Amino acid sequence: GETPTRGWIAIGDYIYLVHRGSLWKVDNGGTFASLGTLNTTTGPVDMAYDGTLILIVDGTNGYTFTIGTATFAQIGDADFPNGAVTCGWLDGQFIVDDGIDSDQFFISANGTAWDALDFATAESQPDGISRVFTDHGELLLFGSRTIEPWGNIGAADFPFAPIKGSISEMGLAAPWSLCKFN
Repeated sequence: GETPTRGWIAIGDYIYLVHRGSLWKVDNGGTFASLGTLNTTTGPVDMAYDGTLILIVDGTNGYTFTIGTATFAQIGDADFPNGAVTCGWLDGQFIVDDGIDSDQFFISANGTAWDALDFATAESQPDGISRVFTDHGELLLFGSRTIEPWGNIGAADFPFAPIKGSISEMGLAAPWSLCKFN
């Protein structure tokens, strides 16, 4: 279209992307298939994948797309932090921020069921989480002035904890500029 995509994720032979208010699946031949409709039509979206389900956040609502059943749904759990802007997946958990300028993030094992008590706070600096990001087995909480790495400690109640002594005193001013690159 004449407007850019709002976000995308590559999975296998397909790209799943959001353009305006629709989630699309694109194959390597350029064939598009519409998969569902979001409640918003502008602004960036972020996506995370756990091998079965894609979690999508748009800064207003959260959505899931289950690849095996081609099921698209808005997250209806009242404990989902509507307003989440970024998301990730690490060690069996979906992770979302709590919206712009919040220091909190939430986790969910399946992306559809959320518990209001499954949250933690980036504690090194009150600079708000600009972006949650997962890389090399770490959860990276990018703030405007710091980067706070967290790791999986295997605790049953909440599996992530800050990695002490590893705070970077350099933050992220442009959350959508960050991407993985090998």
